[in-house]
Amino acid sequence: MLKKPGVGRVTRAILICAFVLLGSLLAVPLAPSNSYSATGSPALGPLANAPFDHIVTIMMENQGLCDVYTGCGGSAQYMSSLANANTLAMTWGTIDHYSEPNYIALLGAYDEKASTGDGWCCYLSPNINLIDRLETAGLTWQAFAEDAGNSGSCSFSPPRNGDHFPFIDFSDMNTAARCSHFLTTASSSDPEFLAALNTASPANFIWLTPNDCNNGHDKCSSSSGGDSYLLGLVPQILSSSEFASTKAALLILYDEGYNTQCSSNTGGTGECLYASFSGPAAKKGVQISPAGASHYSYLSTIEAAWGLSSLNSNDAGAPTMLGAFAACTSNCPLTTKAPPGAFLGISNNIWLIIIAGLIGLVASLTLLTIRVRAKPKHTKQTMNRKAR
Repeated sequence: MLKKPGVGRVTRAILICAFVLLGSLLAVPLAPSNSYSATGSPALGPLANAPFDHIVTIMMENQGLCDVYTGCGGSAQYMSSLANANTLAMTWGTIDHYSEPNYIALLGAYDEKASTGDGWCCYLSPNINLIDRLETAGLTWQAFAEDAGNSGSCSFSPPRNGDHFPFIDFSDMNTAARCSHFLTTASSSDPEFLAALNTASPANFIWLTPNDCNNGHDKCSSSSGGDSYLLGLVPQILSSSEFASTKAALLILYDEGYNTQCSSNTGGTGECLYASFSGPAAKKGVQISPAGASHYSYLSTIEAAWGLSSLNSNDAGAPTMLGAFAACTSNCPLTTKAPPGAFLGISNNIWLIIIAGLIGLVASLTLLTIRVRAKPKHTKQTMNRKAR
């Protein structure tokens, strides 16, 4: 039987071309694109499409919405201008009195009646809390309190203990690993807190409890409700690397408001509080009024944004504040948009490599096919000459 010449060489050539093309395709994820430079680190997991991927919360004290906001009779000029330029919630209500049950509600989604008179401390609540959800999802967190003692330990002692710092109210927080996230910062410049916002990888969730002079509790300043304190601090927050390189949101929130009623849509006890969102993730020049909003909405908003499970029926049923956030337009994760000059998320340079590989493969197959077809004809002519 006559052996068909060239078949082995054709097979080998096809395999070589296929491996070259496969190598080009595998190089796509590794090849750099000079046409695009991202700002910040890409968001991972549930944060890729979240309305915000970092949130900083500053807790203030004992002022209702209309004690603060000049638009309805308040006197805090800076906070009013901040709210007007960004997003102000008009229906955020308290859960109870005094401070501590409201703080516990913010972190644990329940009204701890034992803490109604304050002074209920420490590590007493067996309930689950937001930190459980954050850590399960692999998200990072830090909690600062001005002028606290024993930073980074379970003996952490904020000036008001658990009244204004709910993290030490929950029993499962009483571990060395978790207590290492309890951090002090010096009033009133808060250098440690600001340093955390300017690290290469700031925590997803950062909390600040100012002391009673700065949070409006004791009215130490001449300006209403801690306004002068925030005037000095907030611009530094908004200009930090965290707010320059991530989809960050700053929430300034008061715990209770001395029975200040302002809207029939306000949730909880009906006391409406000042709650403003600012930063790159927040809408600009907007007021929102979700019906029935309360401190439980703090949890429902974070849970909805980051794909976390609710703690109980309180936060599960609370309206969110997601109306405060716009579609991502700056500091977006890499997964939310393709580089300029790209098709299907692949840069033009890589497409050129793929197309060149395909052209080379087709050309090689064409040449080899011509050779294979020409070989039998040449062999037949040679045999005919010998036969003569």
